[in-house]
Amino acid sequence: MHHTRDGNELTVELNRDLNLLTGRYIARLAESSDRVVVDLRDSRIADTEGIAHLHRLQLKGKEVTVRNPSDMVLEILRVLDLTGLFEIHTDATA
Repeated sequence: MHHTRDGNELTVELNRDLNLLTGRYIARLAESSDRVVVDLRDSRIADTEGIAHLHRLQLKGKEVTVRNPSDMVLEILRVLDLTGLFEIHTDATA
C-alpha cells in the first residue's frame, strides 16, 4: 500500500483487497485528514468490514472518494445498496 498527503487530503493506493486490515490501516492514516481518496485500481474485491471502515470515516465528517473500483467492487456496493454512499470515480470520470 502506498499513500500520499496533499494538505488535508490523503490518497491511499491499495495493492490488495479492501478488507478489515486495509480498512483499519486507512482509518489510522486518515485521522488527521479531512478528505480521503482510496484508489482500488489493484483491488479485486471489498468486504463489508473494509467498506464499514470507509463509512465510519464519513460518519466522522471526512469526505471519502473511491477511485477506480473493479466491476466486482461496484457490484458489491450495488448489492448492498451502497452505491450512493461514496463518491466514486473511475479514470474515465476523474
